[in-house]
Amino acid sequence: QPGQSLTLIATANQGSEATYESGFVIDKFPISRPNLTFSTLTVSNMSPEDSSIYLCSVQVMGAVNTEAFFGQGTRLTVVGK
Repeated sequence: QPGQSLTLIATANQGSEATYESGFVIDKFPISRPNLTFSTLTVSNMSPEDSSIYLCSVQVMGAVNTEAFFGQGTRLTVVGK
């Protein structure tokens, strides 16, 4: 929503299962990772409250700094059930 801050849904680190933040569950937001370079977040049983811009990012771990790179995002608009 306009003026709203980003909310982390889950993290999916290399070699481990996704870890979900409080209030988010795998049944609602399953993450598919068929290989190390591709991931998909699915929004299940959508309702108008799920309308938002969803972003994915990748972190590049460096010796000194960790950088995060974000995609352009996907706008989801749910108008009714």
